[in-house]
Amino acid sequence: MFRNEQHISVRRRHPLLQLIPASVLVALLGFSAPGQANDATLSYDPENYSRFLPLTALDLLRQLPTTGMGKNLNIEDDVLLYGMSGSYQSLSINGQPLLGDSNAQRLALERIPAAMIKQIDISENSQSDQDWGGGAAGAINLILKDQFSPSSYLAGISGPEDGYQLLADVSLSRTLRIGLSRIRQASNNQGTYDDGTRQTWSQHRQQQDDTLRLYHQASLSAATRLSSELMLMNSDFDRNHTALPLTLRYDASHPGLADTTYQHDRTNQYLRFSASHQIDSRITRLSLTGEQFEQQQQRDNTYDDEDDSRYRLNWTLAETRDEHRWSLGLSYQQRKQSTYHAGDSQQQQLIFKENRASAFIQDAWQVTPGTRLTLGLRLESYELSQDNEGDQSLADQSEIATATYWLPSAILNRRLDYHQQLQFSLGQSIHSARARDRVPHQLDDENLLWMGNANLVDEQITSYVMRYQRQFQTGVRAEEEGLILSVFQRSLYQPIHYRYDALAAGQYQITPVNSAVPAVLRGISLSVRRPLSLAERPLIVELGANLYESDVRGGQVIEQRRRLDQSPDSVIKASVEYWYFRHARLGAYWFYQGQSAHLAVGDTHEISVRNTPSHDCGGYLDYSWTGGWRIGVSISQHLTGDYRSNDPDFQLESASEWRWQLQLRKEG
Repeated sequence: MFRNEQHISVRRRHPLLQLIPASVLVALLGFSAPGQANDATLSYDPENYSRFLPLTALDLLRQLPTTGMGKNLNIEDDVLLYGMSGSYQSLSINGQPLLGDSNAQRLALERIPAAMIKQIDISENSQSDQDWGGGAAGAINLILKDQFSPSSYLAGISGPEDGYQLLADVSLSRTLRIGLSRIRQASNNQGTYDDGTRQTWSQHRQQQDDTLRLYHQASLSAATRLSSELMLMNSDFDRNHTALPLTLRYDASHPGLADTTYQHDRTNQYLRFSASHQIDSRITRLSLTGEQFEQQQQRDNTYDDEDDSRYRLNWTLAETRDEHRWSLGLSYQQRKQSTYHAGDSQQQQLIFKENRASAFIQDAWQVTPGTRLTLGLRLESYELSQDNEGDQSLADQSEIATATYWLPSAILNRRLDYHQQLQFSLGQSIHSARARDRVPHQLDDENLLWMGNANLVDEQITSYVMRYQRQFQTGVRAEEEGLILSVFQRSLYQPIHYRYDALAAGQYQITPVNSAVPAVLRGISLSVRRPLSLAERPLIVELGANLYESDVRGGQVIEQRRRLDQSPDSVIKASVEYWYFRHARLGAYWFYQGQSAHLAVGDTHEISVRNTPSHDCGGYLDYSWTGGWRIGVSISQHLTGDYRSNDPDFQLESASEWRWQLQLRKEG
């Protein structure tokens, strides 16, 4: 439909990006307004899921009807959205995409308290006015509470390990809000490992997350508004693992099953500012966003240090004229990444710089009173270069790649009557290849030699979605009381995988390469939320059913890939809640997730490890009284599915895990 171009070279800088100096210093200033929901967005109220007593944004997202509850091979939590892992999601705070890869976004979700979230927006398909940041399964936008939201106070404990949470999120005035939080969690996983000789294994995880948030909003006049936000997040994580005779891992920087200890310390600093001006139906918004994070990782015999920073300047203009609501925007972003790796016998440091410019134009046309057609086009252009600090034989910077993409989107929304609507959408997005995989380098790891690939290109994703919605009550969204049915297909072109080449003396070279055959994920998603009545008391029934099928046809090059990484064949959720008198409610829930496959790096080839079905069930009791006080208690059981592989032949079984929580909360 539109031609996308990528160029791999070591020549001049991109002409468009020469206009902006590369030496602009960001003191972590960033600013924006919450992202605007659109026809492709589903909005969820966290209050409807507070009965589960979620501690973090990660806990909260796993309760939504379209999400899964994945765990990777290291028994680390992940959120699956529409059947795809976190590496194919875009995570935003108040409309601004977060910095970092899927692991960084998952860690951010573990640090943001659920009590600070005002609304969750899930976009099934990309639109031209959205920066998906590589999303394919969808975009998650966490809208945090503003100065008009009621103050929140929370204290809780959890077990059987000594976990706790303390939070104060307070509106100090009509212009200022401050939030403080500390979350401490610990867990023990136990099971058996069998590769012919059965043995027990255990894993202990401990994590402490601290968050500080300051939010300010002021109006200079009736037409001009300013807002700013500062977030500081810090995380300390420790894992102790029984030694297993497996070297499986995801990449050279990620811990594997053979690593008995793993620690990381991570800090995020996030500051934003936005200014908006409205005259009649025209709204102009200018925003500046800055972000920086630092992370240190320590494994048995290796040490990794990563620094990542960026700033982003964005301008948008929106106006409504007759039946058309059109918008356009421009943005520019600079980013610098620095990675340092120290192993048994070598050290390596890589520094990358990225300049990215984008523009979009979009028009939402109200064709008839019940029909709206939204068409848009987004331009993305970037250059990626390597900084050669300390190497006198090379130029200061070497260009790695430039790329330009034209990404169209279209949404046709038809309201059938006051309660029903039908929607068709098409969108394209980009899943960028990692910078360190694109620069020629090599890293020794026992019998493996990790290589970079200068010819590696980005993955391109095309998504088709058809959605039907029925509201059970006029004026109440289907997410609150209704039925939502979605059918979709996502095609990944030039998917990236690891190629193995045998070297002398039993050593193998691992190189990231693009596959010529696309990967496809098809799925159907149904969610129902229905308020009923039992003995003249409210009874709420909620159901989520999701079926997925992935097709990865790589031939003999990637024989082990039968399905997308971590993509399950089904996710089913059911819950019931009963208000047995005005101030008290009790409920129960059951989650089921079907079989999936985890792709890992083995000694001689890529390994596909099957994950058998997992279950999650529990119950809760919640009581509220005057003054906005609430107390809740919950108990749950989680059974992580077994991990099984035929080559190498092993089985890793996990015992069921019981958890309980007690939480005291005040609103207002």
